[in-house]
Amino acid sequence: QLANGESKDLTSNQTGTIYTSSNESSVTVSPDGLINILPTAVTGTVYIRVYNNEKMTVGTVNVQGLLQTGLKIESESLSLERGKTYQLTTLVELSNGSQKDVTSIVNGTTYTSSQPNIAAVNSNGLLTVSPNAPQGTIVINVRYGNFTASILLTINAPELNRLLVNPNNLS
Repeated sequence: QLANGESKDLTSNQTGTIYTSSNESSVTVSPDGLINILPTAVTGTVYIRVYNNEKMTVGTVNVQGLLQTGLKIESESLSLERGKTYQLTTLVELSNGSQKDVTSIVNGTTYTSSQPNIAAVNSNGLLTVSPNAPQGTIVINVRYGNFTASILLTINAPELNRLLVNPNNLS
């Protein structure tokens, strides 16, 4: 409880203040509210959420870091059988020639499937093919920043390894 004219520093986590960054691969926030822009930060906007006493506010940090020059998925095409999973790896290409792994949604990466009922991708890039998926090709799209990348997924029927015939049941 504060009276008129009084103030209180809420920046310390000892007062119950919690800080989160919308992109911890570019900007982190200490428990005391100190904002740190990482050396590999990509140019863009990062939102800092501040929670205290069931209230929340959002601050904006405009990062002038490395420029994103491209986006790629480690595999350009992929073949999977029905019911199988595969972990995608998504890399951002930066203006200094380096690459940075942005596979997780924590980094702002989004995934979409052209047919999500047949092959779905979760927020961390895990691709899952339905066990009842028909054979065919599906496009998986990835977005990070202002760039997109795609991968063609070919769904194959499982190989028949052996066939058992029971002569007692033949007619």
